[in-house]
Amino acid sequence: MNSPVSLTPDQIAAVGKTSLRKYKQPPLVYRCYCENVLHCSGRVLDYGCGRNPVYVPVHTGMELVRYDICYFPERPKGEFDVILVSNVLNVLPNSKSVVQTIGDIAGLLKPDGWVFVNFPSSPRKGRLPDGTVIGHDWVEILLKLTFGEVKRMQEFGTKSSPVFICTK
Repeated sequence: MNSPVSLTPDQIAAVGKTSLRKYKQPPLVYRCYCENVLHCSGRVLDYGCGRNPVYVPVHTGMELVRYDICYFPERPKGEFDVILVSNVLNVLPNSKSVVQTIGDIAGLLKPDGWVFVNFPSSPRKGRLPDGTVIGHDWVEILLKLTFGEVKRMQEFGTKSSPVFICTK
């Protein structure tokens, strides 16, 4: 890994801002990324980035790819060193889709890569559109079964929206 990159105050302030919406502070997954692996080189995938992607700082030696099945539907090619998954799993239609999506993410991750993922209770309070209720512990177990090493990042997540770092 490279040495940590220095961000300007303007770059730090811009993390988490989109063209239509500004967060009071950067979304948890992106803050965790900035604190933990921004110094890496390689490919970064913003998986499920939505219509108005969040500003994700990168530096020389990094490539940022955005993917969202609705808004940026071109399937990413190759593997990634870092995958960011913010507010994706909680809006999927059913538990089968959650399992498939986590499997898809695992297939895009390089060996020794990092996945930053959260599972907010809001907007559905753990209830998927099909009525299935899943919680943070269920998601954490699924992540461990898929990736092997999973750490719940207490300092970045909240009780209602934990952030997990996963590695193969």
